[in-house]
Amino acid sequence: MSYDNGLKGKNIYMTGIAGSSMSGIAFILSDIGCTVSGSDRSLPKDVASFESRGIKVYNNHAAENIPANCDILVYTAAVDSNNPEIIEARRRGIEILSRAEFLGRVIDCFGTRIGVAGTHGKSTTSSMIATCMADSAKQFSYNVGCIIRADVDMPVSAGEDYFVFEACEYRDSFLSFHSDVAVILNIELEHLDYFHNIDQILKSFGKFSDNLSQGGKLVINMDDRNTRLVADHVRPDVKVITCSATDATADYYPTNVEYDEDACASYTIHEQGKPAAKVRLRIPGDHNIINSLCACAAMRAAGLSWGEIVDGILHFHGSGRRFDYKCNLGNLAIYDDYAHHPSEIRASINTAKRLNKPVLVVFQPHTFSRTKHLMKDEAAALSLADQVILVDIYAAREEDPGDVNSQMVSDLISRRGGNSTYMASFEEVQEYMLSVANQEMTVITMGAGDVYKIADYFAK
Repeated sequence: MSYDNGLKGKNIYMTGIAGSSMSGIAFILSDIGCTVSGSDRSLPKDVASFESRGIKVYNNHAAENIPANCDILVYTAAVDSNNPEIIEARRRGIEILSRAEFLGRVIDCFGTRIGVAGTHGKSTTSSMIATCMADSAKQFSYNVGCIIRADVDMPVSAGEDYFVFEACEYRDSFLSFHSDVAVILNIELEHLDYFHNIDQILKSFGKFSDNLSQGGKLVINMDDRNTRLVADHVRPDVKVITCSATDATADYYPTNVEYDEDACASYTIHEQGKPAAKVRLRIPGDHNIINSLCACAAMRAAGLSWGEIVDGILHFHGSGRRFDYKCNLGNLAIYDDYAHHPSEIRASINTAKRLNKPVLVVFQPHTFSRTKHLMKDEAAALSLADQVILVDIYAAREEDPGDVNSQMVSDLISRRGGNSTYMASFEEVQEYMLSVANQEMTVITMGAGDVYKIADYFAK
């Protein structure tokens, strides 16, 4: 690889190296000739992939971990300013950059930069694009926040012509990124520990679109009102490309939608009003129709042929923790899903319903602030399931304010006529699942915290 942007040969230390995005950055840095090391509170599952690249990983945060000749310290958003490694880097005068700031510097090393933003669907859509790039042997690299499930080799750095990345709006991190092709899938009220209202979020997405290069292309889901509002105010030189699941006036839309026994859709995609290709998805759910339409539009804007796109999509089997089949327990088919926002919860449950079995959701609310502000919407979405089990709120970066809990969500569901129970531990949930294993049900462990451990317990 010939790209550099001042990074080649640097000694870079990464605080919080085990996260999906941070580890991907570490691998890219190693491949371009940087010396990389880092730390996390627990060693990553794929520690061998770090070691094979000569990346030293520590399982604690400590000042002495930082090498003597460190040039840059990169930290993840989960780390605060009182972290001992950040304090030490500050004391030694080492350049300190957030993950987003540093990733922005990495992204700018590449040719065509494709960024995928939106409240929901970013990981799936960017992963689909990356899979098509890999399948068509493009010279590209990528950075997404999940494991990509594909039957094609997916090296994170395979060239400099393209860079595919997930652009997350949390704490305005995506404002550090510049794109040549940008995708906005949808815009909703979210991350309420940072954003105050939808107007603030809309302004942030507007700034994200402002970061498009001169003559850049913005792909939008025109079915989403807030996304249209942002697109209405882009610079005159930016070309807006529209996608819709239902509107034939869009630049890209589907016809002849069909579903297989696994709830995966296939459809004819239309480009500028004309049938262009037959798209077959290997991931379930209605919501993935618009995700795939936007992915196709972005790839066309980046110059891929329909043959490359259609073949690549066939090799994409999904993203980790996105309606992810884990195992069968007796007659229970167990899935795991990252869904934690009401719209995501609704999409996941509706996907499960296409499998024509009763749906049991084990839901772990994510953060106290989100639960407090969106509790009624969460309860309404969860009420779509035949049965719901609530476990304790996953605090993540927050302290418990004492005025919101999972029992309150469960009570709201029950008042709506739903079947909901609160259980105090994962072990209690596991025991219950064993007791009903003879029943035909689709079970989803759901949430952005560690609820996946319940499904993993049975998948061992």
